Amino acid sequence: MKNLGIHIVRVHRMRSEDYKRRFGVVYVASPAARKAVSRAITRWTPARIIAELRRLTTSAHGPRQLRPQRVATHRRLQTRCRYHFGSYKAALQAAGLDLHVSSRRFKWDRARLVAEIRSRRRQGLPLNANAVPHGIKRAAARHFGGYGVAIEAAGIRYATIRKTKPYDLKLIIRAIRKRWALGKPLNHKVVKLEDTWLAQGARLRFGSWDGALRAAGFDPKKIRFRKKWSPAEVISRIRSRSQSGQPMNLRAVFFGDSSLYAAACRYFGTWQKAVNEAALDYEAIRLRKVWTMQDVLDSIRRQAALGIPPLKAAMAERESTLPSIARRYFGTWRAAVGAAGLDPAGPAEAG
Repeated sequence: MKNLGIHIVRVHRMRSEDYKRRFGVVYVASPAARKAVSRAITRWTPARIIAELRRLTTSAHGPRQLRPQRVATHRRLQTRCRYHFGSYKAALQAAGLDLHVSSRRFKWDRARLVAEIRSRRRQGLPLNANAVPHGIKRAAARHFGGYGVAIEAAGIRYATIRKTKPYDLKLIIRAIRKRWALGKPLNHKVVKLEDTWLAQGARLRFGSWDGALRAAGFDPKKIRFRKKWSPAEVISRIRSRSQSGQPMNLRAVFFGDSSLYAAACRYFGTWQKAVNEAALDYEAIRLRKVWTMQDVLDSIRRQAALGIPPLKAAMAERESTLPSIARRYFGTWRAAVGAAGLDPAGPAEAG
């Protein structure tokens, strides 16, 4: 319904109330649309609440899900229980469930944990650590010392079900040497973008990327690439970038050439000052428009002259930043429209 209101403003250039008065209708949406929305809304009746509570009782994790502090995904159900039955406890009693039983903590032991793992295996459910419930992993750590050990106790090789390669010392060293043999860069920034597993494994098993490089027989000081800038080189790079037709706005340089941006800020204070020092007009290359109070009023009047109603949604379609800038200078959108000589509640021709 919210999108429908935006559609009426942008396409028909009028508000929902004006649309109803003009065409003599009570509802903006058609009967079929209202019926579809009504069907999409879940209507909780006492019978439906009781059926849902009983269904949760027989779910995979048993009555534990019925504890009020555990039903984070059933907030609507809790609200309807209090609305129809007065309290959550009364709803459980109406469903023939015992509150003490539903609040009892599910207790794992070694045999039950192994049976649960084998059951998930027979059902074809994934057994990797990220796919199983947190309670199973916690119980595995408590009774077996780790989830992988519990999987092995159930007669399943953990290496066949895990989705990620193990962080083995030899594998990490071999991967580093392979990158060097293929001519790929070994500085940490590039490796982190191209091979997340290698970067994380090196940090976890060797303490740092430099430690992994030393273990693989490389000198980190020779691998690490850091260009030494000077003010003259920064100016020369800015001019060559401008002559080659590359974007010069701050965002493009920050994400496309971060070292140039950092050096420009270090030597000149800001990117704008560095561009001006290179004899370039920063106002001509910046993409973000600098608004003044008069610019806001002129934009509102210019759009009103084109027949666009003085509504935020309608005028923001042409100038997306106009409403926020107007609030900055005038406090509210209505005050900005009034300062432009227009009636905020009337058509664009008013004023």
